[in-house]
Amino acid sequence: MSTPTTETIERTSGAFASSPGNAPRPPSRLVTLLRKPFQDPDPILLKELRATFRTPGFIRFLYLATALVGLSVVGGGATMASGNTAPAEAGRNVFQIFFSLLLGVICLVAPGFAATAITSEREAHTYESLLLSGMTGTRIVLGKLIAYFASVGLVVVAIAPVVGVAFLFGGISPLAVLVGFLWISMVLGVCIAFGISVSAHVQTTRVAIVITTIIAVPVAMMMTSSMLGFGEVATSTWGITVGGPFWFADAFAQRVDQLDTWALLGFAPLYVFGMPTWFFVASAVAGVVPPSDDRSTALKVWALAAVLLGAITFALPGYFLGSPSDSGGAAVAGAMSAMTLLYFAALVLCNEPPLPPALRAHPSMLRRVLAVIGPGASGTLRFTIALIVIGSFTICGAACLAYHLGHPSLYWGTQYDESLLAIAVGQSCVASCFAALATTLRLLLRSGASARVLAIATFVAIFLVAITLTTLLDVGALDQLDARVHPLLALTPFGPAMCATVIAGINDVTDPRLIEHWSMIGVAGVGYGMVTIAMWIFVEMRVAHAKRIVAARKQALEEKLSAATRPATVPAAAKADASASTTREGEGEGEGEGEPKTEGDPPS
Repeated sequence: MSTPTTETIERTSGAFASSPGNAPRPPSRLVTLLRKPFQDPDPILLKELRATFRTPGFIRFLYLATALVGLSVVGGGATMASGNTAPAEAGRNVFQIFFSLLLGVICLVAPGFAATAITSEREAHTYESLLLSGMTGTRIVLGKLIAYFASVGLVVVAIAPVVGVAFLFGGISPLAVLVGFLWISMVLGVCIAFGISVSAHVQTTRVAIVITTIIAVPVAMMMTSSMLGFGEVATSTWGITVGGPFWFADAFAQRVDQLDTWALLGFAPLYVFGMPTWFFVASAVAGVVPPSDDRSTALKVWALAAVLLGAITFALPGYFLGSPSDSGGAAVAGAMSAMTLLYFAALVLCNEPPLPPALRAHPSMLRRVLAVIGPGASGTLRFTIALIVIGSFTICGAACLAYHLGHPSLYWGTQYDESLLAIAVGQSCVASCFAALATTLRLLLRSGASARVLAIATFVAIFLVAITLTTLLDVGALDQLDARVHPLLALTPFGPAMCATVIAGINDVTDPRLIEHWSMIGVAGVGYGMVTIAMWIFVEMRVAHAKRIVAARKQALEEKLSAATRPATVPAAAKADASASTTREGEGEGEGEGEPKTEGDPPS
């Protein structure tokens, strides 16, 4: 009896281990997606980080920014300490000085720094090789975004210890400092995404830096002013004693156990800064991918999320305000503010070519269904109109629901409910007309920028002409807009919103102004709706005509290629006719009575 050798045992154990029943289970899809960023680092991220950290200018900016912010904060603290300012008040002032300076550094530097992301590739002639590397446009943009965010974030980390000067005076909590840095990181994300988006649509670095700087600085100043205004409202509403642009950080620390604090200072800022960042990333991806690819789907997903989440965000003040009148006014104002998202989505989605890009050879059932709403001009217009109509009623419905949930004792059907319904009806018609007009101009002018400018100019011109005529007809009409809207103004694009504002101020259901203003909203809605349908039909016909032209050209090209590649076979009868014709021609030439030579039919 022979004993098994070592080789036999290893071979047997290997076969047993590789059997299907004992094979290790593959990781789940979720685990694979979580491991992928760590196992396969983005080459764009590594390239950008290495290039940035090896640049002497970045290192100089790092220590210069830290030194300037540190000296300013220490100097401000020393000035307040030498005066009669209380230590706690001095600590809060130092806190405001530090984060205000850090905000200024980010808004001045980050957009221009990120504006070189794509233009530098074009100028170095590496942009084409980047597209041919096999990476998707999303991966390229996200790699650039993370790299530039990490680079500027390193500057923030280097400056961060300076805020410790505020703790020497007291009056500030670590939670307030944490909230301040979280807010700074969200602003940094918006600035970086904005710079990359501009870089993706501009050809030169110099132009990209100029555009980002010109836009970023005024926007930062407006944002700071709005923050100060909201701070005054919060001080009077919540009864807190905070001031400065970063009042919300201290307010959050003082009211961390309140639900309205988490809603208004937690969820709302995430939406306010998260949606622009998402939009700029989607816009940058659309600028990176070639025109033959789908550029609108990512923007459609963003528009859908922005409208749905915006309906919740703008309805929050109507829920938390204590007075029913203040809550109702906030609900109406929030709904009108959220309607701007619909107009912005119409402007974004109008820049679509007549025909969609080439789809896959065997598209899935989901892609076939979604092809009804784009890409392409007609499909995208269908999506935009559906988004506007559904979004209008969703925004107003969310505001109405928040208003009544915050005040359960109120009956349904108040003047604020009627006002919100008027906003939904009027804006759905007007915004749909605006979307159809922008798409029509895009097809006629073949330029998205020109179509957007002309669409906005058309609506503004209609309003200005109506104001001029109304002033000539009735001098005091503009002074009575809070009580009555002139019929000529009610027909303008802003007329339904003005009528809804008047309805919100009418408490008596028997007031004849209700019927009057509802009638004007109905007339304006029908008018804009008919114009929308007419332009929609024009867009569909234009796209159908373009499809027929492309199909005819494709068929002609296929026939030409088929004729060029097919062997020239001549039938036997044709050969006999050609031989007899040649003989007759030869005889005719010999006799001097030959007929003119004619060309035969081309071979089939």
